[in-house]
Amino acid sequence: MGFRSIRARITIVFLGILVVGLLIISIAITQIELWNRETAQWLIGFGVFMGLLVFLAASFVASRIVGPIDNLTNEVNQMAEGDLSRRLHSHTNDEVGELTQAFDALASKLDHQIAAYLAEEDKLQAMLGQMSDGVIIADEAGNVSLMNTAAQELFDLKEKHALGRSIVQVIRHHQLVELWRESVDSGEEQVSSYEMPQSRRFLQVIVTPLSISLQNNSLLLFQDFTDVRRLETVRRDFISNISHELRTPLASLKALAETLQSGALDDRLIAERFLGQIETEVDALTLMVNELLELSRIESGRVPLQLAAENACEILQNVEERMHLQAKRAGVRMDLDCPADVPEIMVDRPRLEQVLVNLVHNAVKFSDQDSTVYLRIENKKRGVRFTVQDSGIGIPAADLPRVFERFYKTDRARASGGTGLGLAIAKHLVEAHGGEIWAKSSEGEGSSFFFTIPLQS
Repeated sequence: MGFRSIRARITIVFLGILVVGLLIISIAITQIELWNRETAQWLIGFGVFMGLLVFLAASFVASRIVGPIDNLTNEVNQMAEGDLSRRLHSHTNDEVGELTQAFDALASKLDHQIAAYLAEEDKLQAMLGQMSDGVIIADEAGNVSLMNTAAQELFDLKEKHALGRSIVQVIRHHQLVELWRESVDSGEEQVSSYEMPQSRRFLQVIVTPLSISLQNNSLLLFQDFTDVRRLETVRRDFISNISHELRTPLASLKALAETLQSGALDDRLIAERFLGQIETEVDALTLMVNELLELSRIESGRVPLQLAAENACEILQNVEERMHLQAKRAGVRMDLDCPADVPEIMVDRPRLEQVLVNLVHNAVKFSDQDSTVYLRIENKKRGVRFTVQDSGIGIPAADLPRVFERFYKTDRARASGGTGLGLAIAKHLVEAHGGEIWAKSSEGEGSSFFFTIPLQS
């Protein structure tokens, strides 16, 4: 033959012993090469197809696994930055879906816990802000970690300037610092009272060591007892003053009675003079008791005001006429100034005249001879303002804030007599009218008392 070929010979055997035939197969090599090429092309095509199929499968797997993981990573990073409102909302049931749902549940729980914490913190801040007591918390290093509004006002320091600073720099009072150190060293609560020299406030300070979550921290509580201390002073002075006011006339009464008993009754003229002195002392005691009862009724609101529209100038003129004789005897002139355009005011006229009589009486009593007491009425935005001004002995600066207290008298006022209740009564009557009363004075230069009555609405 003229072409290359491959031959295969197969012997046919019958029953394993008898050769019955011979099969010869001949195939051209070119045909085999053609088959090989076709097979190789098929295999290459199949390989490309399978590669593409694998690529598509890998892309699908990546989109189902790697993509959600990337999204999960991005969302978790957002949550880590504080945005706990982010949610992934995965609807798959595979491992990535379960992981996503677990992160959503964790974020939701954290969000609720932080919201609850912030709500509690807001409540704490609101409570601390409304407290009248100052609160400071110092850490174990002695630095301020919390300071409420009352403490800021007490030490005149904003919280942002106090946080992180040492307790020594913030409170600036060595006795308070020593109290804090004693509490830290002993681990026990320490309580003491101090008077702040600059603000003149009286404080009770309680330093308490904190435990558990705030271990080695200290709570400093500053309670302002200034008003309590002032009331205690007023009470003590009231008892002292009323004892003094009672003791003097009672001692005089006892002395007069003993003198009469020892034989003065036999002398008619002396007896009458002593009886007259007894009557004077009894009248003074009666006046004091009546003024005390009057003040008690006014303070308790048991004296209702009979308000009516009144002319302010007429009231002041009437008081000037009533006090004219007393001023004349003391050698004191009175100068009345009342503009014509002063409006009517709603007042209880007898009570308002009682206030003015008391003020004018004091002005005349403490004025020198040949001096002048000025009576003024002015129309102000807040109402009608009354002024009683003298050029007498004046009031010491230390006594001026207390002149409206019951029984309070300056040293010079004690020598001039009186119950010490007149200005207290005047203050309560003015305030009962919705007004305000105050005083200005320079020692040796005289005093001015002012009070306002609101305009008729």
